[in-house]
Amino acid sequence: MKNSNKARVRNFTIIVLILIILFSGWMLFRELLEYSESRKMYTEVAENAVIKAPLKLENQISDSDTDSIGTCEAEISVDFNHLESVNPDIIAWIRREDGKLNYPIVQSEDNNYYLYRSVDKRNNKCGSIFMDAVNNADFSDDITLIYGHNMNDGSMFASLKGYEDKDKVGFLPEIRIFTPNNVFAFEVKYVYLHSGSTAISTNFSDEEWEKYISSIEAKSMYVSSKRPLRGEKLVALITCEYAFENARLVVLGTIDKQY
Repeated sequence: MKNSNKARVRNFTIIVLILIILFSGWMLFRELLEYSESRKMYTEVAENAVIKAPLKLENQISDSDTDSIGTCEAEISVDFNHLESVNPDIIAWIRREDGKLNYPIVQSEDNNYYLYRSVDKRNNKCGSIFMDAVNNADFSDDITLIYGHNMNDGSMFASLKGYEDKDKVGFLPEIRIFTPNNVFAFEVKYVYLHSGSTAISTNFSDEEWEKYISSIEAKSMYVSSKRPLRGEKLVALITCEYAFENARLVVLGTIDKQY
């Protein structure tokens, strides 16, 4: 009888372990599937919305020298008419020159809506890159807040981790933000950790601005040699960090209108 009971316990334990392994495998499969679906969807959106036109270097390329056009830097534009047909909530596009950031930016009345929904509004743990609901979509606030997940596969805002190395920040590729009416160059000013439990203000009085900038400088792991001026518009790129509970990595920079 004693051996029989031991056998039952052993068999039960084996069954439980098998079920745990199967469940874990299923969860891993679901996660990888969602990563794959997200990458495919965002790649398709980018291929249809981001237009690359070769730049001609003045007085250097003739009609007969068309082979050299391919070596010129591409001029980027974004087709917002197409993006509106994809999702009217798309209000901007963010792109880094190396392609590690190349996403539409959405905005809704609820910050939770796109937290686990992709830009096509389907449920997906990768979510979307989205602007805070309190911000003006034209980047006219003192600070515009933009959020994205720090995904294990390197997608969304995972590349922001690279800005934690202060010695490399100045050598990272340029980020540009496109809107239907403007193109902005993003220049990193500060990189710091922030508690997700504390809201970041989006507009300031002159006195509040000085206090805010001074407080950010004091806690930043990277500080630009060029302090942002009052009146310059800032954008905060925000993603999850794990240095402490509910931590957020913030890459804060100015935006300069290019055209």
